Amino acid sequence: MKRLSILLVLLAPLVAPSSARAVPSQGPHPVGEPSVIGGKNPVGKPGQLGVGLAGGWYTGGVTVKTAFTEAFAGAATLGSWWGYGLSLSADALWEQPPLAQNDTASLDWYAGIGPLLALGDGLAAVGADAIAGLEARFKPIPLELTLDIRPTVLFGSTHFGYFRLAGQGAIRYWF
Repeated sequence: MKRLSILLVLLAPLVAPSSARAVPSQGPHPVGEPSVIGGKNPVGKPGQLGVGLAGGWYTGGVTVKTAFTEAFAGAATLGSWWGYGLSLSADALWEQPPLAQNDTASLDWYAGIGPLLALGDGLAAVGADAIAGLEARFKPIPLELTLDIRPTVLFGSTHFGYFRLAGQGAIRYWF
């Protein structure tokens, strides 16, 4: 997780060189702009599938993501819950206009919500995540790096109304 954070910080200058233009805030689809998901980037267009690995403070595993429209995507992660059991999350993500982009990459942001299920080692809990994050997308290779923060409320056998502030990073290759 720490390595992913450092990687995103190091990649930010590559995404927004001085020649990059800022995208004006004109809603999810600025007039004359290409797809919001990845800006001019071919990564994350409707019908594509991103597959990779995710890791975070509480959960990590295999992740998949697909774009349903240019501004709405769904992601799911199936993996380990603190190493004690199984977790499954499903996220509805609203993709926002790029913060910066150039011919080789874009830095985008997203917000979303989603349910969470955790099972194992005496734990059975359901919860809900709110999600806000950044994603770096690269044009030369169909790769996406994400980093988000996830305030979560859990309800279950050992946690009732338990609030946690979690986060997750992911790397996905798009097909």
